[in-house]
Amino acid sequence: MVELYQYLLLNKDEKAKYLWEYGSFIINLVENDTASNLYSLNGYFVEVMLADNIIVEITAFKKGERLNKYLDFIDVSIF
Repeated sequence: MVELYQYLLLNKDEKAKYLWEYGSFIINLVENDTASNLYSLNGYFVEVMLADNIIVEITAFKKGERLNKYLDFIDVSIF
């Protein structure tokens, strides 16, 4: 199992591959022309930012501003 800090050290392709294999999709949000997909993975969250269906950024976190934008749409206590 890859812990949060180990995951953060992976490159974008490695992060994506591991996430697709072991992560659980939670929700998709679309703001302007950017989509954000939130996943649960090994006790932390992973946000995948997409523009024109291309991965722009993959970021892992446990709490904070990135998670706050999803809180109106999901119950994080189940993760």
